[in-house]
Amino acid sequence: MNGEYCPYLAQAPLTIEGEQAWQIAMLIPPLIGPPGGGGPAGVFGLDLHSGLRLAAAHGLDEAVAAELIGAIAAGMLAAIQKAQS
Repeated sequence: MNGEYCPYLAQAPLTIEGEQAWQIAMLIPPLIGPPGGGGPAGVFGLDLHSGLRLAAAHGLDEAVAAELIGAIAAGMLAAIQKAQS
């Protein structure tokens, strides 16, 4: 133990909207391929259009969903890049 929170607890959603956005983000298909048309293939994002459609279908405010899902996607990509380096 190093005195830090478990990453799952440290990154857990703190609001109902955050939890709903997280659940939606887990359903969004990843965008796979070379980002910008070059380089090795891999995950380079989430299909935000699909995510917003899912959020609307579940009754979430689209502006809030866009903000939260965008942040979730950025965090996922940062974790993927960190794991690959």
